[in-house]
Amino acid sequence: MRLSHTAGVLETDVVSEQMRGTTEHPEIYVKTRCKIDTDILITQINKIRENEDLKEQVDATVKENEDLKEERDALVKQLASEKNKVKATETRQKLDSVLSKEESNDATHKVWINIGSQLVQVDENGTQIAQADLDKSSIVLQRAIEINPQNQRARLMLASIYQRKGNMAAAEEQLRVAAQHSPGPFPHMRLGVLLKEEGKFQEALQQFQYVERMRPHNPEMLFQTGMTFKQMDRCNRSVQYLSRFLKDPRVNNYPGKKHKAVQTINECRQRR
Repeated sequence: MRLSHTAGVLETDVVSEQMRGTTEHPEIYVKTRCKIDTDILITQINKIRENEDLKEQVDATVKENEDLKEERDALVKQLASEKNKVKATETRQKLDSVLSKEESNDATHKVWINIGSQLVQVDENGTQIAQADLDKSSIVLQRAIEINPQNQRARLMLASIYQRKGNMAAAEEQLRVAAQHSPGPFPHMRLGVLLKEEGKFQEALQQFQYVERMRPHNPEMLFQTGMTFKQMDRCNRSVQYLSRFLKDPRVNNYPGKKHKAVQTINECRQRR
């Protein structure tokens, strides 16, 4: 969970800088002092622990960053010892690609620190984010995707920004790309919710079914599937999924959805 730890940093001061290495291979060591608000930190960590999808996103990014660092270190060593100019050029190109991906991840991470957990959650309370923060973050994320088109986390957050601004077409485009290239269920869940809000119920169900095959007890999937069936006037199927949602031990983490599920089940039973 190292990525989430920076969520509580309020202020960072550079204590000292020291140049090391050689002219050809310079290195700089920076010592910093950080001021941390532990209340913010604990809140962010708890949000991620309560939501398996958020935790999966953070864990995947940590793993990717670790892999990129190992690849970068190996390429730097290879480049330093390479005598063949052609192979050195190929190695340098590979290194540039790794550095670009790291740059893209760093830019995405900065947005995550500021508003990420609020953006990627399917939040029934509609957490408010300042327009200036949305605009600034949008520019950063677009640049991150230009650097690395495979940065799915950036696409997910950018889609959320578009959605908050009411640009559903742009949000859907980003989510479709993310879902197409991601084996995990989270982008499909997000795309399904958006399609449901657009009234594309059958397409939304296809996305929720994808999630169900991977995580048959996912509370968000159960709720969204049940509500989609309700909007399609298929009350029997709606009650089946919403009843499973209410029986899940994690249901109290979704108080708004819990209330809506009970209300919807009652409406369906009254129709009978």
